[in-house]
Parts: sequence; structure tokens; C-alpha cells
Amino acid sequence: LLVGAQRAWVAFRDAECAFQGGPPDMAGSMYPMVIAGCKESLTNNRLKDFQGYLDCQEGDTSCPVPTAP
Repeated sequence: LLVGAQRAWVAFRDAECAFQGGPPDMAGSMYPMVIAGCKESLTNNRLKDFQGYLDCQEGDTSCPVPTAP
């Protein structure tokens, strides 16, 4: 499940950053930096999500990663 979710997230990230960057022909030489900054921001947010998954409290049924015994 995680591999599929991550692939879908990467597709979302790329589409979202393309949207935020606007039409490449109108963005000029800044376009690659805008896209890179967007991807960095979304990836950092994704890392925070994973950290939250690993820090779930015991008994939290909404956590996708079971707590270690």
C-alpha cells in the first residue's frame, strides 16, 4: 500500500507544482527554481506526515503504522 500511495503522492506533487509554477513559457528562467522550491516544500511536508505516522500513540486506530511492542 505504501508504494502505491507514494507513487500517487509523487504524481500529485509534480502536478501541483506544475500548476503553481504556471505556464513554463510565461515563467521564464525562474521556472526551474519555482518548481524546485515547490517540490522541496511539499516533500518536507510529506516527511512530516511520515514522522507523524512513526510517532503514533499506542491504541490510535487512525495510524497506518502499528506501534512497535
